[in-house]
Amino acid sequence: MSKRAVSPLIAAILLIALTVSIGAMIIGWGRQYVQKQTSCLGVSVQITNLGGDNKNAKITIKNTGTHNILAGRLEVVFVLTNGEEVVYDSSKLTYLKLDGTTISDPAHYSISPGGSIIIQAPWPSGETEDIYIKHSVCGEISNTYLVG
Repeated sequence: MSKRAVSPLIAAILLIALTVSIGAMIIGWGRQYVQKQTSCLGVSVQITNLGGDNKNAKITIKNTGTHNILAGRLEVVFVLTNGEEVVYDSSKLTYLKLDGTTISDPAHYSISPGGSIIIQAPWPSGETEDIYIKHSVCGEISNTYLVG
């Protein structure tokens, strides 16, 4: 019985094809990763005031970044003294203009650089130590505000 091997030319072509396809997959993943990272570069807010009552916190935030931010993409994170984080997304928050009027469509309400809004959130059960703001795409985008 004679054994036949793949010719060196075919082997070289298969290796080149495999290398090109792996390279294309890496470039595709890298492009998506870089686009996400660069779209978040100018997104930041600062918590400038914390008020409210026993039921709700009223958190005043200022857009300190260079891009408009959609209010509906902002989430409030309460860090409890036991280390647990309670995250409220737009379904549990009320967004207010500085004059106290409710923003009826936060998903389309744009906060321009230098602009401010108030986010009203129910206090979680348990003692709150810190509060910070997250963006639904970019993650944590604010300073940590110490409560108390």
